[in-house]
Amino acid sequence: MRLGGTHPGGAWRTIDVGGGAEEYGAVESFDIESHPLIATAFHTVTGDRSVDTYRLAGACYDAHLTLPQTRWAIGQRPDLTGRLNGHRRDDVPECWLKIVDQRQTGTRKQGSAR
Repeated sequence: MRLGGTHPGGAWRTIDVGGGAEEYGAVESFDIESHPLIATAFHTVTGDRSVDTYRLAGACYDAHLTLPQTRWAIGQRPDLTGRLNGHRRDDVPECWLKIVDQRQTGTRKQGSAR
């Protein structure tokens, strides 16, 4: 799999982290309505597409879905797809990694409070 992003100099770079290039950007469909938290996040339109993308990605993560399923869910909202198509970089993996880090940090803090 390849992950892309920018480094401090601002130039685009791609990092190969194993697996085939076809994995990057992969999507996997599922029934949004069968996951109440995801359906709520999907149908909540705040007008801030960045916030909506992050909330939907977080709901997918919390429902134990995969990055390809998350990418598919985000792609079902034309407003979010329009936002992503207007960017030079792919924000979905970036959102996903922030959510994973946030959730793991929260879990680690909860564990140390016991």
